[in-house]
Amino acid sequence: MASPSPAHNPKLSESITITVHNLTANVFLNRPEEDLIPSQFLTKADQSSIVEKTIWAFRNDVEDARQVDLQKWSNIDIRYRGVFQTLAKVPKFKRGLYEDVMENLSASKLEESARFQGYVVYALLSDVLEMVGLRRWVWDEDGEGFFYLRPRLLSYHMDYLTGYRERYKDAPATAGFVSLDFHGVEGCSKAILPVSTVLHPSPSQYLQVLTKKQTANPEPLAESLAGKFKQMLSQLTQHIQHLRPPGDKFPDQEVFLIGLHGSRMHFLRGFFPGRKTSYLWCGRSDPATPDRQTSPSATSPRFYSKENIDRLMEDVLESFSSVSTVSASGSATFQIDPEVNNRTFNVVGTKEYNLWLAADFRAAVRMLVGLLMYLMSGKAKCGFLQKTFEQYPYSEETEAEVEAEMARRRQVALREQMEMIIKERRLEREQRKENRITRERFFDREARRSIIGDRISGFAEVGREGWNWVWEDKNMDPSENEEDKEDVILNTACMSGRPD
Repeated sequence: MASPSPAHNPKLSESITITVHNLTANVFLNRPEEDLIPSQFLTKADQSSIVEKTIWAFRNDVEDARQVDLQKWSNIDIRYRGVFQTLAKVPKFKRGLYEDVMENLSASKLEESARFQGYVVYALLSDVLEMVGLRRWVWDEDGEGFFYLRPRLLSYHMDYLTGYRERYKDAPATAGFVSLDFHGVEGCSKAILPVSTVLHPSPSQYLQVLTKKQTANPEPLAESLAGKFKQMLSQLTQHIQHLRPPGDKFPDQEVFLIGLHGSRMHFLRGFFPGRKTSYLWCGRSDPATPDRQTSPSATSPRFYSKENIDRLMEDVLESFSSVSTVSASGSATFQIDPEVNNRTFNVVGTKEYNLWLAADFRAAVRMLVGLLMYLMSGKAKCGFLQKTFEQYPYSEETEAEVEAEMARRRQVALREQMEMIIKERRLEREQRKENRITRERFFDREARRSIIGDRISGFAEVGREGWNWVWEDKNMDPSENEEDKEDVILNTACMSGRPD
């Protein structure tokens, strides 16, 4: 069972220590995006048309999409429409996960609305992957095909290992994941990027829900990070199983995770040096590689000579993750992690991006696009991706080719944006014209109905015979004069044909 350390608000220069069984994780939050993925992929994301385009909700210098009527979303520019319309249904947390502030929420509403968080991430991944078009074409004996990234809205539990025959099944269920799929070539779909959300009240608060109490608290920060670290260990286990390396030669691995807490998104990266994971598996490690051996040199036959020890320590230090720390002046500087404990790993995370805000939404999309590009570049240290790129080698384009392609895509995106605006204005004009015609038809129809009603009421007595009215007035008013009475008698005699 996880035993997280006491929670506290993280600062830029501090870390949170999480303990899961016999492993420890130092979690560094609010880190720059460059601490998670190489900066070159963030630069590519900046140059892509996906980040540059302004979505419908943030047009006209709108900074908060909650000020816009989402039901009036454009029928032409439908990018991210499903994201924001679903985002309106997620739990309304007033504070972010990193602030670690307990909030009393309705247990029934939290349980009912928590599932929409996974829908938001799925819709965002679907839109981004469709626009970025990351496919790697391959050719084999059977013909040509490609492999690509695909979002999946699937919740599942994964086992994870903390050592040899130390398997646990207490990892939280995922809210979805990104898988690597194949089309036209042989391959099996595998998850490579899990998604984590607040699926229900925390285990410590779940009894409160079962007892039908009115309120429940979301997961505390330390408990939530412990659950996410378990999910990362589960993904690490999957990566290593695909590679099937010798027990004392595990390669360095990295695991990414997308998290969503209400409307705030964050990204985590865990780095697992091969030296440490090999030690956990078999009690020792052999970091020797073909291009860099740690055997004694010809000049120094003794293994424990100063030259060989220095070279061995250099290999060990290279396997540590680089974590940004803050100097006294406040500027970010990179330092080698001095942690040498084989049971301690480092996890770094971005800040929380509030998807309702224009600046945060753009930054989240930028980070997501850069992460997806990094995963499909063949440079990510993820076991299944490494195995796939080993089977289907991919030669990356030159810098000039990349810049030319980015320029072409920007031109296409600009042209599509202008065409979209023209279509929207044309559609608005047609809609106004149609509404005007419909309104005129309605008033014309109502006017015709009133005229017909007046005509019908004016001929209400048409169906009666002309002489019947004479015999109806049997009781005449005494005040009437005698001349009228004589006229009536005379007319009656004439009509009957009798003489007076």
